[in-house]
Amino acid sequence: GPINTLPHVSRVVAREQEAQDISNSAAISQVIHISGPPGVGKTACALSWAHSSASKYLGGVLYLDLLGFSDQFEAMDSGEALGILLAMLGERPALLPASLSERQSLFRALTSPTSFLVVLDNAATYEQVLPLLTASRGSLNIVTSRSTFPDLIASGASLVKVDPFDADRSKTFLRHRVGVAWLNAT
Repeated sequence: GPINTLPHVSRVVAREQEAQDISNSAAISQVIHISGPPGVGKTACALSWAHSSASKYLGGVLYLDLLGFSDQFEAMDSGEALGILLAMLGERPALLPASLSERQSLFRALTSPTSFLVVLDNAATYEQVLPLLTASRGSLNIVTSRSTFPDLIASGASLVKVDPFDADRSKTFLRHRVGVAWLNAT
């Protein structure tokens, strides 16, 4: 069956507008750039949408955390990221080409025959992401980051902003998370 490397995501609450924005963007663009401050739920929005839409992508869904804002690890370089994506596609790591351009060509060749959803989470820079985008017809790339990449937008990506909750959405979120009785008691 199709490849699916998506991690599990718990139910996303009070982000219906963002889910709709992602769906609308997917209809018109091959790249969706989800951006917003730390902790607002960019990854959860991307994963939730990806899980609900995975069956549309015949080749499958590839998920990779690029570690752009990790406290423990260096941001992943594009060559390493392509190595992981290629391994997900069944390539043997020992046989991968060494150069970035050859890895990029191999990735494009392997993803071109069919449609893929590629979720690139926690991207550090535009330069990190650019070689990782699949260009195959019917495919979609979702790039999440704390930063907004103007060059990605300029190249045709759709931007979906995930902002902190306003008061109403905060209440909806808390009602689902901690329960109505507790919320009404406070």
